[in-house]
Amino acid sequence: MLFSSMSARRREIAIMRAIGASPSFIFLIIQVEAFLISIAGIIIALVAISMGVLFSQTYLAENYGIIINYFSMNSQMLIIVSVVLFSTFLHAMIPAISAYRMALHDSIGMTT
Repeated sequence: MLFSSMSARRREIAIMRAIGASPSFIFLIIQVEAFLISIAGIIIALVAISMGVLFSQTYLAENYGIIINYFSMNSQMLIIVSVVLFSTFLHAMIPAISAYRMALHDSIGMTT
């Protein structure tokens, strides 16, 4: 999602730079956007898993003899979520650094 929005954001980033936003601020807003996208995905996935387990418990128990306990957050799930968030940070660095460099390049071009 970030890569597709970066081409549309080139003008927006240039405007932010023109009104005084620093390149580090540009880097930060891209990282925050990536975290928000990732957190929204994690929340949607956790709700979907919870609902899937809740609605399929009786069906699986009656028809297949599979008993599933209610889904709850445990330490393993927290590790997975933290790995996903760290991976988000690493992968969001590519467009963030690109925007940072573009902002630096644009500001250098403005001064000459």
